[in-house]
Formats: sequence, C-alpha cells, structure tokens
Amino acid sequence: MGTLHTPTRQVAKIWSFVAAAALLALVQFATLPAQPKMLGVISNFAHGPVFGALAFILLGWLRPHFVSRPWFAYVTALLLAVAAGFALEVLQIFTRRDASVADVMTNTLGAGCCLSLAACFDRSIWHSRFRPRRSLLLIAAGLQLFVMLVPVGHALLGYASRMERFPTIMQFTSALDMYFIELRNCEAISGHAGDPALRVRCYGNDWPGISNFEPSPDWRRFHRLRIDVTNPGEGELTLGLRIHDIGGGQEYEDRFNREFVIGAGTRRVVDVNLEDIASSPANRTLDLSRIGGLVLFRASPATPHPAEFILTRVWLE
Repeated sequence: MGTLHTPTRQVAKIWSFVAAAALLALVQFATLPAQPKMLGVISNFAHGPVFGALAFILLGWLRPHFVSRPWFAYVTALLLAVAAGFALEVLQIFTRRDASVADVMTNTLGAGCCLSLAACFDRSIWHSRFRPRRSLLLIAAGLQLFVMLVPVGHALLGYASRMERFPTIMQFTSALDMYFIELRNCEAISGHAGDPALRVRCYGNDWPGISNFEPSPDWRRFHRLRIDVTNPGEGELTLGLRIHDIGGGQEYEDRFNREFVIGAGTRRVVDVNLEDIASSPANRTLDLSRIGGLVLFRASPATPHPAEFILTRVWLE
C-alpha cells in the first residue's frame, strides 16, 4: 500500500494545480454582459467563492510543510490568494478591462471565509499552541460572507424598488431611486425646496446629463412618456432626450432623439407619444417591450457658468 501513496499524491497535486489554474482563468477571462446590472453583481460576488476555493487548494499544498505550525499554512494560503487576486486585477489593466479595488476586497473576503470554515474542522489546530474558539471562527466566516452578500442584497432591493414604483421611471424620494441612475459630466447638488427632486448641475460640452441605464423595460401598456423638469436659470435651456431599446444600435438614426426648450425660471411637463418613440429608428420599429435606457442631457451650447435643471419625475401614462 505504501508504494501507492506517492503516485496518488502526485496525481492529486496535478489535479489541484489544474483546478487552481482553471479558477484563475475563470476570473481573468470569463465575462458577462453589462446588462442587466444583476449579472455584474453576481459576477463580482462570484469572485468570493472562486478565491475561497483557490485558498483551500493552496492550503492543501501548504499543510504538509507546516505540520507543527498549522496556522502558518492558513496565513500563507490567505496571503498567496490575496496576492493572486491583486495580480489579476493589475493584469486586467493590460487586457482592456477595469481593475477594481472592490474585486480585491471580495477576493480577500472569499479566501478568508473559506479558510475560517476550514479551520473550524481542522483537528490539528485544536492540538496546537494557539487554540481559537470555533464560535469565533464561525462568526468571522459569517461576517465575511455577509459583507460579500451586501451588494447582492442592495441589488435585490434596487430591483424591488424599481418594480414597486413602475410606471414611474425616475423619482427621487429615496436612495434606492438612484440605483439605476448615472450622471455624466454633471453632479447632483442640494438646495432644491419643494417636491422631492434631483437638481443636476452640468459641466463641459460633452452632452452632460442624467441617464436611467436599466429602466423597467416593457412600456407596451402605455401611451405617453411624461417628464417633469424645471429650469432654475436665467436663460433658456435646451435639453435632449434619448431612448434606445435592448439589442438595438446606439447610432443616432437607430434610437429616439428629441430636443425641447425650457424657458428661464420655468417648470414644464414634457409629453412624448410612445408611438413616436417606436417609429423613431430609420429602418425598423423600436421595441417598446425591451426599453434599454433613457438619457436626459443638456443640448444647448455650453456657457461660462454650469447649467442646471431640476428633474422631479419621469413616468408613463
């Protein structure tokens, strides 16, 4: 039997090396579509279990070398897993992908969570000089898992809020209302009194504005889109509205585009017929069951001073 152990261990090491390489390749090369946003959230969360598995494999490699000091194997496995995660994020800079500090944190939490759970059931630790309580390890693992799950929970609340307020597309009564909102070359500022609204200050010439990049997609039951917007400035403000569908092109002629003027110091409800939106592409019908995004931006020429508008609500009727 003794002659079988060494070949068996060698095969196990080879397979564990293959598994570790596969995990790192999965993180580095696997990509998911940018939308829906939930896919990105799940992809980011998956870094945790992947690096937890990697840390467990590293622990298996290191344990035979730290028989008398098992905790050194755990610490070393954690440091190696964190280093591998950091190296992958740096490598992404050179492969036209965005490096992310949040991913490094998720990688670390995943590795720590897995090693904490492994330590709970490692009998050799309980005979070592340093004997932590299992309850503390379980608490540590639970806290790390909770932190990893926070973005997933936030996403679920964001989607639930979007579903609850529909047919309202944009409103600004809570922090969750901003979950699918992006500001481009502008900022949200305080100082608006009255109805809950978002005061937007625009900078630069590159069509600054606000977008809902993932609204509730099915608008077929409705007939009109309405936008409650205010120009608090002393001069006229021209705003542009852009709407596209999922799977459609982003070219000007393949989406809905319209401009409208808001007078100085004026609050206006802009009314758009959904039939106009559907018929806007040059060579097809825009799919009202798969609306992919809505953008409201400053279309008037830039001025020496930032332009502002107040967006109260966007809804369907």
